[in-house]
Amino acid sequence: MTQHELVIKYIEQKGSILPAKMAGSVFLGEMFGSETSKRCRELRKKGLLRGEREGKFERFFLNDSPSAPKVRMMKVEGMDKFVPVILKA
Repeated sequence: MTQHELVIKYIEQKGSILPAKMAGSVFLGEMFGSETSKRCRELRKKGLLRGEREGKFERFFLNDSPSAPKVRMMKVEGMDKFVPVILKA
């Protein structure tokens, strides 16, 4: 599972992520890396996440605005892997 997939799965289950506090944490048998903040910013740039400042940190949520692309985690056939898929409107 890539870090992008891990971030989206985590937010789907927990509601939000504070990446500055996640390095080394294990979720679904996968460990968050030291670049989790960077992965969240990349997903925000794609329009999949939105961020809110929380003190000196930024907490990320799934982007639920009407203009945001809709994303679902889909299982790759024949593999034990999930990938984020942007659904067409």
